[in-house]
Amino acid sequence: MGRPVKKRRICRMPGCRSFRPEDFPADVPPVQMTVDEYECIRLVDFEGMTQAECAAQMQVARTTVQMIYEAARYKSAPYAFPVAIMKFAAAWMRWMPVGAAVPIGALWMKGCGGMNL
Repeated sequence: MGRPVKKRRICRMPGCRSFRPEDFPADVPPVQMTVDEYECIRLVDFEGMTQAECAAQMQVARTTVQMIYEAARYKSAPYAFPVAIMKFAAAWMRWMPVGAAVPIGALWMKGCGGMNL
């Protein structure tokens, strides 16, 4: 039997359930992106964190972040060149409301912080 999946800490849910480029054909099947993939891309690309900082924020190993980030980038690439629809799906996660004290290394950070999308 394999190891159990470690829950990822998610601070911001996507603002919508799916994304479709304007004037996109309705018959094209969507690409599923998990919430942890969305969070990883948000932290690294939007918040400007390193993968190590993202790993501390999500409370997983850096190698796990690297794997999640690679999958998320692969799934989100078609939206730079509209060829697909994106839908967000649940993942192994633990919701952390803004304002909760969170240990990050030797520091304590208030909530999830960062910019709102």
